[in-house]
Amino acid sequence: MGKLSFVRDETDGLIEEVLAQNMVAARKRLMLTQETLSQRSGVNRALVANIERQARNPSLQTLAKLAASHELSLEALLSK
Repeated sequence: MGKLSFVRDETDGLIEEVLAQNMVAARKRLMLTQETLSQRSGVNRALVANIERQARNPSLQTLAKLAASHELSLEALLSK
């Protein structure tokens, strides 16, 4: 069997960037610290920081918790 290869294009990373920007903007709009957001959402503060820095990709369950804590729909959290 051959190796699988994946074609990367300029849109790779875009969703992570949009998510990070939307999270930071919503958190600031609500005047929340990462720690407060963590307590409010039940998502570890380090994970919140890593998502905002685009260092980690959250699970769908984590995204749902973060969207609710930011008072946003999942769609709004992931949309430009």
